[in-house]
Amino acid sequence: MRVTMVLADAAQEVRGKLYILGGGWSVTGPDVPPMALAIKLDVPWSAANASHVFELTLVDTDGRAVTVAEGNDGASEVRIGGSFEVGRPPGLPPGSDIDCAFTVNVGALPLVSGRYAWQLWIDGETAEDWQRPFQVRPRSSTVDPRLCSWRAPVRVGSVVGLGARGRAPRPRAVTAGRRCWSGWRSVRCRPR
Repeated sequence: MRVTMVLADAAQEVRGKLYILGGGWSVTGPDVPPMALAIKLDVPWSAANASHVFELTLVDTDGRAVTVAEGNDGASEVRIGGSFEVGRPPGLPPGSDIDCAFTVNVGALPLVSGRYAWQLWIDGETAEDWQRPFQVRPRSSTVDPRLCSWRAPVRVGSVVGLGARGRAPRPRAVTAGRRCWSGWRSVRCRPR
């Protein structure tokens, strides 16, 4: 069975199609938001018309199941399971793979920084490529200046030549600090 898994902010399956919002990420945190797994299986012809059991397990870098606290009940492993069955559509040539798409939405998890992976098991079997790894960033007390949403005030550009009417062209709108300079006047704008 061929498996395709995508990590996303949100996902849903409608009539065999996957609708993915904010998909394709592999780094998150330090606070882990809710996430979704969009999964597409290519089920072999021979495995159609039979019930299959799947299980998704969150594992750490050593392949051990991750546990999270559950109130007063102690800790439990992060596992999600279910079953699926695909039929053979009329007119599909024998030997064709059959699409099976589904999504799993997961609430916010209290994970510490490190590498994790969602490992998929189908009927008790797994494969090396049936996992979707991701990383949780460490909490940092310093801020990387390249990640700031505003820039320090800078005078941008200079007039190069004359416009079509023999006048100097107006400067284009640029962001300079927390003000946007448009033409010869400054206007207040929101920082990016």
